[in-house]
Amino acid sequence: MIFGKLKKWSFGHALLVVAFALAFLSVSESVSAQTSHKNFTKKNAYTGKSAWWLNYQFFPALEQIGLSDDTLPDLKHRLSFHLGGGYGGMRFRDDFVDYSMKGGGQIGARYSLFLNKYFGFRTGLDFSFSTSNAHADYFEDYYTKIDEENDELRYDYSIDEVDEKYRLYLFQLPVQMVGKFGNFTTGLGLKFAIPVLAYDQTLSGITNTGYYPAYDVLVDDSWVIAAGYYKNLASEHSYTRCQVIFIATVDVEYDIKLNDKLSLGIGAYFDYSTSPLSARGRHITDAASAGEALLSTTNKVPVQFEGKSMVSAMKENESKEVVYDIRYFSAGLKVSLNINWYGDPKPRFKPY
Repeated sequence: MIFGKLKKWSFGHALLVVAFALAFLSVSESVSAQTSHKNFTKKNAYTGKSAWWLNYQFFPALEQIGLSDDTLPDLKHRLSFHLGGGYGGMRFRDDFVDYSMKGGGQIGARYSLFLNKYFGFRTGLDFSFSTSNAHADYFEDYYTKIDEENDELRYDYSIDEVDEKYRLYLFQLPVQMVGKFGNFTTGLGLKFAIPVLAYDQTLSGITNTGYYPAYDVLVDDSWVIAAGYYKNLASEHSYTRCQVIFIATVDVEYDIKLNDKLSLGIGAYFDYSTSPLSARGRHITDAASAGEALLSTTNKVPVQFEGKSMVSAMKENESKEVVYDIRYFSAGLKVSLNINWYGDPKPRFKPY
């Protein structure tokens, strides 16, 4: 019967009994070691000088690991200049396009205002750049225009391959909440970015035909209206009036103190746009060319082709965008030089 009851005891119960026994022994030893009632204190009675497991500091104080020192002045203001780089570019969230992000970098200046020892706000100005590539296989569409003789002309065209190389520049205004915990500083917030996009485009295997409905005439080979087969068309353009995008941003860095005023920050950053990048209707083009078609012609004689980027082009026969969603992404490492201003030193506590 006795062994049956003992089996019900778990290891946790046994450990609890041992802990109480050690505590009782350590308290008894401490109390018996007192030579007078004057030296007896409640602290000694509860802890005991020989109870190392009660007095041992299993977790180091914050002061020992550099996360806290109540006697040091708090950081009040910080001016930072940073430089970074890594992987990033334009992400095409569309099955029609195969894309690759080549990377880029950023440079900027930030000002931080700390409201207390740990938290504050940060703003500044950033400039970033990145490069990306996009490729699409076989695209076909049509569009209608009025020629110089006021006749309606419908163009049907197909493209075997579309290749584009992008250079994206972003002028950014960050607004972040910043936290400082010892030597670590982290920021979380939003960036308001103005994009400038430049691109090189190559269209390969173009077949273009013209049809006059009024005369029921199909033209499949005429340099006058650019009808026929063309091996490739290369062009370059830019968008300088794109819509503002919003970017979620987070960064963290470790501060290395250089002197009483300067510190060096080494860390990482992550940016992702919460709104799509759009250049719709922003193409600087010939006013006589057709809408936002990927491939269009001018009204000049001889007629000339003009290509528009997949970023802005419309598929006219379906009345929808060629690519419906493009996001900006960037992640990498950065280094910053920080100029710090501290508050008044705190008085050290003196026990009675």
